[in-house]
Amino acid sequence: MIVAFLGPSLPAAEARGVTVLPPARQGDLWRALSLRPRSIALIDGVFESQPSVWHHEILDALDAGVAVFGGASMGALRAAELHGRGMIGVGRIFRWYRDGEVIDDSEVALLHAGADHGFRPLTLPLVNVRWAAQEAVRARVLRPGEAKALVEHAARIFYQERSWPLLLQALPAAAREKWARFRVPDLKADDARETLQAARASAEPRAAAPRQPAPSSLVRRRRASAGILWRRPDAPALVDAGLRRALLAAWAREQGLRATPAEIGAAEKSWQSALRAGDLGAATGLDAAEVLRLCEALALERLVLDHAQRFVNDGPSADEALLEEARLRGLASARPMDLLPRRRSYFYAQARYLWTLLKRFRFTFIMLVVVVLGGGTLLYVLLARAGRPVGLGRAIVTAYFLLFAQPIIDIPDNGPVEILAVLIPPLGITTVAEGLVRFAYLFFARERNDKEWFSVLAQTLKDHVIICGAGRVGFRVFEQLNKLEVPMVIIERDEAKPFLAEIRAAGVPVLIEDVRSAGVLARANVAKARSIVCATDDDLANLNIALDARKIRAHIRVVMRLFDDDLVEKTRVSFDAQAFSTSALAGPALAMAALDPSIKNSFEVGGRLMVVAELVMQGAMCGGSVAQLRDESGVLVLHLVRTSGETIFDPPGSCCFEQGDVVTLQATLKAYQGLREKLIAA
Repeated sequence: MIVAFLGPSLPAAEARGVTVLPPARQGDLWRALSLRPRSIALIDGVFESQPSVWHHEILDALDAGVAVFGGASMGALRAAELHGRGMIGVGRIFRWYRDGEVIDDSEVALLHAGADHGFRPLTLPLVNVRWAAQEAVRARVLRPGEAKALVEHAARIFYQERSWPLLLQALPAAAREKWARFRVPDLKADDARETLQAARASAEPRAAAPRQPAPSSLVRRRRASAGILWRRPDAPALVDAGLRRALLAAWAREQGLRATPAEIGAAEKSWQSALRAGDLGAATGLDAAEVLRLCEALALERLVLDHAQRFVNDGPSADEALLEEARLRGLASARPMDLLPRRRSYFYAQARYLWTLLKRFRFTFIMLVVVVLGGGTLLYVLLARAGRPVGLGRAIVTAYFLLFAQPIIDIPDNGPVEILAVLIPPLGITTVAEGLVRFAYLFFARERNDKEWFSVLAQTLKDHVIICGAGRVGFRVFEQLNKLEVPMVIIERDEAKPFLAEIRAAGVPVLIEDVRSAGVLARANVAKARSIVCATDDDLANLNIALDARKIRAHIRVVMRLFDDDLVEKTRVSFDAQAFSTSALAGPALAMAALDPSIKNSFEVGGRLMVVAELVMQGAMCGGSVAQLRDESGVLVLHLVRTSGETIFDPPGSCCFEQGDVVTLQATLKAYQGLREKLIAA
């Protein structure tokens, strides 16, 4: 189906084979998507008296895989604004707006009759005057000066009053006589016909592809209309379920996560199974983009739930969640359970490495089987025909040793047998022996700095971190991730870096090569990596690394160390990456430490300076609780050390301070200074 929004630009009778709708107003394109059109021709649209068609409607139609064409009037305006986002502009008026030859929206405006009178135009749009004047000059009906004066005179007349009789009064009598014989063109009608023709000729609809980032909450609220659903008795439960899914999906996106096509497909199948519907669009009344967007939200929700343990510090396990929900519903009694996560054993890691090697050298082992079994069977047949029969097992063993040019039986004076005995050794050396040697080398020499060894080991990893640069910053990143037991690989071009020995001693793969070289990130298995840390001492190199990583995996989390403070903010906004300036990070901490030795660190949050400091509790502060300090002073206690040596991390709110306790706290600078003044006064 082709839908056209058509009014005064062209009579509806000329739009054959098209579903004609009145001039578009805000929300009409969203409503038209329920018709599931193949393409939409946006020609005429209202303005001034009603809100005009919104750009987000057009973008949603494009997301749904619907081809949207625009020309002649409102369609030309929107196409000029959105042609870079996929809308297809058609006609001369569109090109004028796109190229800046015409910039005023009012050039296409006119007054027209209502639907009862077929939206007949009552006044003259300025674009038609411009084109008619140009054509009149070419036809020598008007001189250039007269044409220019005609257009300028038309521009001064309000669009609701502009007409040919009124305009022609500005022309000399001779020019008006020529004009009377001139066939005046109608540019808007011509462009409307061209737009309809383009929509009719459009190909099959493309696949739906919701844009990223997703539309804002304002756009979603404008489109959504729950209406009668609020009358359902289960409406509150539906609201809670919808909010949980939407919040989890939004949080996952904020963490830089993206659902893969396979995960979205699995969510779609689960949804189809729940509704017992093959076509979700027909079953729900949603367009393809909305179905895909909901499937993506379901996939992200599932992703967060499946990996809950890793999404927050000390995250909950599936066993813990099952037990707590069962307790809430009264289905299980409270009894202790072992909720500690199990780490992968050494033997699992060795088996994973061996399996990866076997997959890498599968051709070698397949050829080994083919040459030994096939050659042995052929040797068995040929020896029997030569009058020197041997058992099938011995023939196969003979073929195996022939691979290494070591026959274990006498070769008879028989042509076919001799040819086979000559062919097997070079075939084995070229296809099998070399691969077996490389396999053994990679299996037993795992601590060597070898590109192939590094590539094989990286293939065993998933959700790992790639650290580019093993300088001081890169080494500090390694230390923190190693404490957290996060799998990682290191890429460094300088073998002489002092930290490499300690990194290798920790069992982390290190590749000595320029990370910007072709194929390096692929060898590091960036396609399955969780994130990449660009920590070299070259800003341009870090940006190149990030771009190369995004080419291979579009949504990989990128963290960059940059020296240029101006570049940091630009990178965060334009590249959707976490960029940090070491000087900007260290500056506040050094400044605060210079002012107060008790301040151990400082950073900005929402434009406010936060400090982490150590204080000794004394005087009136003793006897107060952690919760009381938090509520009264806005101070969060992170760590507490008693005079007895007892250490308490994240003390509970009921914990009370004693004389001499050393407290590590986090607060705004103002709150910290207020607390310190109280301690000094005490």
